[in-house]
Amino acid sequence: MTRTLGLLAGLMLSATAAASGPPASPFVILLPDATGDEGRSEPYVDALSARGIATLVLGFEEADEGPRASLAPAPSRDAEELARSWAAGEMLSLAGRGVALIGFGAAARVVLGTGDAPVVALDPGCRGLSLPARSAPALLVHGLAAPDARDCAALDGSAGLERLALRGITHGWDLPVVVAPAGALLPDPANGGRRRSRPDPIATAAVAEAVAAWLAARLQDGAR
Repeated sequence: MTRTLGLLAGLMLSATAAASGPPASPFVILLPDATGDEGRSEPYVDALSARGIATLVLGFEEADEGPRASLAPAPSRDAEELARSWAAGEMLSLAGRGVALIGFGAAARVVLGTGDAPVVALDPGCRGLSLPARSAPALLVHGLAAPDARDCAALDGSAGLERLALRGITHGWDLPVVVAPAGALLPDPANGGRRRSRPDPIATAAVAEAVAAWLAARLQDGAR
């Protein structure tokens, strides 16, 4: 975990040092859900790469945790630690650095607390979710068939927030079918319980393209 945070801090410091020179190429940092990445980031990385945007996926697989494939995977200690560090304001500011964030599940809640960079929150669990003031845009993506869909819709009007609602989708649509063909019970960021995920490769491909296009436009605007 310390190595991951050190790498991230180094990237942020490099972006600061380059601020007085030519504009740095934009890049996107992807933060996994509480269970680790499990391949969920791949479609988003591919869609961003097709638009010339570099990516960094923070990996939290721990050697002593064993395989992550499970009907009810346990949270990763590294993912939880990063979430606490970011929420406590221990990470460097991202303002003006050509950096955007994508968060999955629990990490989606974390990135929504980062108000100074464009962020995409994928399925953050909207029950009890409150948003701080933002100076940068945010895209909230959630399933219309999820039990908390109305809670997500109630966030409309929050400063800087846009919402992409997915018809017929519940939770965890981007979990690879090969990992959990019949779905899985993923940790619920809203209450510490579990929520049923239902993989949907078609929806995942469409969301990845929409997210990449949204971020490309915002990062381009920020570079002007």
